[in-house]
Amino acid sequence: MRKFLRSAIVLLLFAGACVAQETSTEREAARGKTLPHPDSPDMMPPAEKAASPARAHRGPNDRPWWIGGEFGEGQLKLTSDQSSGSRISTFELGFVGGHTLGNRARLGVELNGWLLQASNANNPTVGESVSDVIGVFDFFPSRKLPFFLRAGTGLGLYSNNRPNGFNGHGLGWTTGGGYEIPLTERLGLAPMIGYAAGGLGDVRNAITVQTNRRYSVIEVKAAILWHFGAPRKTD
Repeated sequence: MRKFLRSAIVLLLFAGACVAQETSTEREAARGKTLPHPDSPDMMPPAEKAASPARAHRGPNDRPWWIGGEFGEGQLKLTSDQSSGSRISTFELGFVGGHTLGNRARLGVELNGWLLQASNANNPTVGESVSDVIGVFDFFPSRKLPFFLRAGTGLGLYSNNRPNGFNGHGLGWTTGGGYEIPLTERLGLAPMIGYAAGGLGDVRNAITVQTNRRYSVIEVKAAILWHFGAPRKTD
């Protein structure tokens, strides 16, 4: 748990430093407006200024499509009516992508997986993991900062290859948020914190009885996002 908290603190400090750097850059730009560069549009003759295209700010949703990979750490817990369980640190890997809805929202599909035990092609009795396939909606509350809130719902899946293990599935959901730091015009890095949970069904047979099986995970991760497609026209 301490390792998980350290990871969360590092990501939060990193995002905070990026916000501070962006604010400092905006202040420097505001100061520079008092002395415009000779080649800036403000110093051009009227005819050239009219012909010069406007340099509009490009945000993370300026292009219609986005895709990315996610990686990080998840504190996963499996429970049922017969077992309370405990949180286990797991490696998380995921993929996400979709379409933007204007400049302040986007819709997509997220595939996440949390590994409890790696599978082995030479030993089919090992391997345990939880995954989900979620439709997600991202909302950007501010026009100036690329901070977003995420919520979604879909299918949760449980795989257990152990001799006394039983697979399962059920309704899953996720919520969280992040801050997308632009690296280039198309590429962004988004530190994220989230929470995912869902049901995994019941097991009733001669070996065991497990009812109301569920999973929950607290996740700290980073996403590398690529934006593509023709940029939207700006006024």
